[in-house]
This record gives sequence, structure tokens and C-alpha cells, in this order.
Amino acid sequence: AFASNTINLIGGVLVPALFVEVRSRPGIERLNLAWLAMTTLVSIYGLSRPGGLGRRGGAVLLLLYGAFVILQITA
Repeated sequence: AFASNTINLIGGVLVPALFVEVRSRPGIERLNLAWLAMTTLVSIYGLSRPGGLGRRGGAVLLLLYGAFVILQITA
């Protein structure tokens, strides 16, 4: 799994970064870090409950991810 993830990062992040200039607004890094922490905590909470994450928890994670993508596109 480690080698596969590394190859995915190289192909999906590093190669496109050679051709695309990436700019971000000031302070977006803190928001990204907070969003990552929140999503991680929601995941851990959902997985620690009896019965696991379930459909509702999965839907919440998908909505969080979708909102994160929209935030990144509009930032």
C-alpha cells in the first residue's frame, strides 16, 4: 500500500505541478489544517461508535469532502 500511495502522489500531484502554477490566498493553510483535523475527528468518532460509521456517517464525510473541494476551487 505504501508504494501504491507514493506512486499515486507522484502521478497525481507532482507531475501536474510541473505544468500548473498553484496559488492560494493567504491564511488558507490554517483553514485546510482545521478542516483536516475536523474531518479526522468526525471519522474517528463515527468509527468508534458501536456498529461503525454507517450510511449516515459516510454521507457526512462525503459532504465534508465535497464542501472542502468547493472551498479549494473558490479560494
